[in-house]
Amino acid sequence: MEIPYDRTGGSPMVLEDFAPSPPNTSLPPMKLSMLSRFAVALAFAAALPAALADTIKLKNGTVLEGSILSESADSVEIEIQVTKGIKDLKVIKKADIAEMKKASADEKEAAELIAKLKETPDGLTAAEYEKRIKTQIQPWLDKHKIGRAKADVEALLKLYNEDLAKVKAGDLKVRGEWVPAAELKWNEYNISARRLRAEMEAQLKAKKFVEAYSTFAKLEVAYVASVDFPPAAEAMKKGMASVEAAIARAIEEQPLREKDRKQLLGQLSADKKKETEELIKQELADFRTKQAAEKKDKIPVPSFYPYDLKSIQDSLAAAKKESARLATLNTTAMIAANKRFEQGLKDLSGKAYLSAKSAFEAAAKVHSKDATVKKLLEEANKGIAAASKGK
Repeated sequence: MEIPYDRTGGSPMVLEDFAPSPPNTSLPPMKLSMLSRFAVALAFAAALPAALADTIKLKNGTVLEGSILSESADSVEIEIQVTKGIKDLKVIKKADIAEMKKASADEKEAAELIAKLKETPDGLTAAEYEKRIKTQIQPWLDKHKIGRAKADVEALLKLYNEDLAKVKAGDLKVRGEWVPAAELKWNEYNISARRLRAEMEAQLKAKKFVEAYSTFAKLEVAYVASVDFPPAAEAMKKGMASVEAAIARAIEEQPLREKDRKQLLGQLSADKKKETEELIKQELADFRTKQAAEKKDKIPVPSFYPYDLKSIQDSLAAAKKESARLATLNTTAMIAANKRFEQGLKDLSGKAYLSAKSAFEAAAKVHSKDATVKKLLEEANKGIAAASKGK
């Protein structure tokens, strides 16, 4: 029996039945040519209809798009998708309607298909693109040879085939932008940072603030000289208040968690109690191992264990100090230095050692203690020395 453990201090899944849920903690500037390619792809994707919906045009010029649910002698009921998760139900008097058009069944089916598939996630493999084409897009086109929606689904198929070709060529989609295979070879450092920033942003959006901080800490430890670090740092500065609030809630909830756990153990049979206690013991051991790893990696805000009040209090105290530290970060200076560092990576890959040295020296002025910056500056110097000997 395994207890899935939340890396940021959440409660064991096996104990969810008796414990309250854990607190809801929650590119670099591209080259012009890359921006152009991305803009074209984005415009093409935007051209795909969000939905081929039922349409009601009112006499005052307002156009309502959605799904007509019912119609009476004097009114029409239409459901409108306000946002991805919010729908609004409106009852419209027929006297106010100038024009009404109902989408056909195949048009609605196409709209659902396009809405589902037009936004592809980062890192989708060639096999996954091919599967979506083979099992969803092409079957619709085979079934519907004619109709107004056919052109829209064909546009979706074209988009997928173009993206599939990029993946097969070795390109990678990160934070919604395509990175050419050639850049992946020399710019792995920044691409890895970009992935972490995307993960952090998704966690912030989901209001998983403690998880977002954990991801940010990894970004700072390993990729502080990346072009994605300064904007990530600015986002985290704004998010630290929520991190502190989430940990504070965990402190408030800890006594109830502990009480509920004891009650559960008291209700279990001897065998089940022993089994559960062993699981708890293993969970604590895993937590201590994680704490040790965080200490080794110099993560400023340690994870906490939701049943251990001291670990939560320590985490909150560290979060307050971290908020103050982040507020002092000069991200403006970092932006320029980190761009130079990225250029240095490209120069080093192209054996332009003098240019690389200059770039890494500029980065070192801001990131004097970063091991990666030091290492690459040494590589550039070695390249210069080797080139001099060759002359």
